[in-house]
Amino acid sequence: MAFFVGEAGGQQLREFLARRLPPYLVPAFFVPLESLPQMPNGKLDRRSLPELDSGRPALEAPRVAPRSQVEEILAGIWQEVLGFTEIGRLGES
Repeated sequence: MAFFVGEAGGQQLREFLARRLPPYLVPAFFVPLESLPQMPNGKLDRRSLPELDSGRPALEAPRVAPRSQVEEILAGIWQEVLGFTEIGRLGES
């Protein structure tokens, strides 16, 4: 997960980073913020950052539900492992 402040959207940042980093270093989620929380000494206050909820993150593509029994089973496994309430069949969640 990556928090960002600025005009660019999460998809733009993902594309920018994907051209410069290996895939495993590109964050899965981008969370826009009005400003980054700071402590009195000017450092980032990590405890004040929003927590990731267990719902589906806001993504540009709509969720595609599992179509077969095997996909349902796999989606259930991923939901349990990742702690999400919804998992799509195309890996978009």
